[in-house]
Parts: sequence; structure tokens; C-alpha cells
Amino acid sequence: MANNPELVSKLFYQSEGLIGKTVNLLKKASIKAIQSKREYISVDDIEYLPK
Repeated sequence: MANNPELVSKLFYQSEGLIGKTVNLLKKASIKAIQSKREYISVDDIEYLPK
């Protein structure tokens, strides 16, 4: 796999996109927790599907 630069590049960009989506979900969950005056994120704060 490491011998195929095109495949490695595609995998890198795909994982980068997933990391970005995860960070955005956590940001939104953090905002909800802060608005609720909590110091932690609960599972209910995370929106799995866009509304």
C-alpha cells in the first residue's frame, strides 16, 4: 500500500475529512454543553445527522 502514492494520498485526504467532521461535531456539542452551563459533553449533545 505504501508503494502506491496515489492510494496513500486518497487515504490521507479521506481521513483528514473524517477528522474535520469529528472536530465540528465536538465543537457543536461543546457549545451545547456551555449553553447548558455544564463542564462536560454528554452523548445527547452530539448531533449525528444534520438537521
